[in-house]
Amino acid sequence: MTIDLASIHDWIWNERSVLPHPATILDVAEALLQRSELDTAASLLDRAWGSQPAHEGLREARQKLLDHLSITEHAIHFRYVPAGVLRQGSEDGDADERPRRRVELDAFWIAETPLTWLQVAKLGKLEPPPSLRRKDDPDDDGPGEPFIDFMLQRIISIYSVAKDLPPEFPQGVDPSTLDRNQRAMFARPPLAAYDKLPAVGMSFEVALAIANARSSSLIEYTLPSEAQWERAARGGLPDARYPWGDSEPTPRLADFDRFEDFSIRPVREFAPNGYGLFGVVGTCFEWCTDLYDALAYQHPAPRNPVERPAKGTQRVARGGSWADCPAALTVSFRGAFASGQYFLCPTVGMRPIRTVHR
Repeated sequence: MTIDLASIHDWIWNERSVLPHPATILDVAEALLQRSELDTAASLLDRAWGSQPAHEGLREARQKLLDHLSITEHAIHFRYVPAGVLRQGSEDGDADERPRRRVELDAFWIAETPLTWLQVAKLGKLEPPPSLRRKDDPDDDGPGEPFIDFMLQRIISIYSVAKDLPPEFPQGVDPSTLDRNQRAMFARPPLAAYDKLPAVGMSFEVALAIANARSSSLIEYTLPSEAQWERAARGGLPDARYPWGDSEPTPRLADFDRFEDFSIRPVREFAPNGYGLFGVVGTCFEWCTDLYDALAYQHPAPRNPVERPAKGTQRVARGGSWADCPAALTVSFRGAFASGQYFLCPTVGMRPIRTVHR
């Protein structure tokens, strides 16, 4: 089949272009795959499925390719988000979400879930929890540099450690010989308990340092821009209000509106969105690299924008949380927090991205 790259790029990047019949899209995508142009094929299928999400053939071909392009590194499964156009914001949202603006984004990978503390330790080169000290020298058997302070350790123990796994006791300690107070003193959560719930409570600065720890000249790990986060959260549905569509949030769809419970539900209890991301709204806000600018959308966006207003001090966080009302769960809702050394908010976590420098 003859490939007309100019027409293909027009279908991907020109929202006003009329897409051909799905059968033609599938034939073109297959021809691109035969030429090993996987990224272009993914962008084309993503754009086509977004315009016709009920088409089974487009859905299957797109999902198969996106699954193929996903990758696992540092105990994190990264899902692929193709290059394409985002209509950022909502005309029905808050004032800072208007007007919707056109943003072009390159492809990137984003973590399938907000990170757990076990994943944070592996990505950030820290000792396994509950220690979470720096491992600057792998040959040094001495204690590492402190990274997580006492107060954050307390937040971790309350919100980010699963309570449904049996505790572990030091070697040589028989729990049957201990009374209640002694058991409480010796008992420790198993390592698996730090890998079920999102890591919350870390400041933007700590989250960014963790995300950057494994970066190299070829592969960069960092936090998403606000635009990258929103494109990923939409899951390929360009105009939907939520990651799953337009239906209102329910406890079956997301973890939210449970302030009085003081707990977080495991994100895999909820169905993934169209990019395979779990718990992308509700559960916990997720740090973005942008400084908050309430007027950002009133200006045209460059490709791959990151907001850096001259007077901004708050950092953007997206997605709402277990303690928030449904209004915070839209894919366009913009949260902002003043971060710093003593930031200990149990409703904010992190979901890093991965990009490749060619």
